[in-house]
Amino acid sequence: MTSDLTIQPFTQVDPKYLECCDLLYRYYKKTHATVAPLTANYATFIDEVPTKTGFYNLNQKNEIENVVFTENNEIAYICSINHKNCEAFIQATLRKIFSKYNEIFFEADDTDWAATLLLDQFNFNKNESFNTYIYD
Repeated sequence: MTSDLTIQPFTQVDPKYLECCDLLYRYYKKTHATVAPLTANYATFIDEVPTKTGFYNLNQKNEIENVVFTENNEIAYICSINHKNCEAFIQATLRKIFSKYNEIFFEADDTDWAATLLLDQFNFNKNESFNTYIYD
């Protein structure tokens, strides 16, 4: 991992927290629309979905581009608006988490390009798959 990208930590009391939540809501809604459309409204989503800590990075216009919501050694959610530097953001985040923990865990599905990019940072048998089916 060779990224020099600067990442910032956040907590629920950080002024950037709601901006991180907003990006996650928009990203999640867009990336999951075809397989599991988001039914929660924004307020419910913010109250129930994100963890209260994580990391983000800013672009040159001081706008949030990439966010991970974390809880200890779990990456609960990842979202991005920048395909070009998301991998560098992921690498910087992984370095930060691995500096504190020996292992991490996360869930990644193939409808989510940022989560797939996170998954691609690891060596494993990609032919092994765990599928989720929803009975409607």
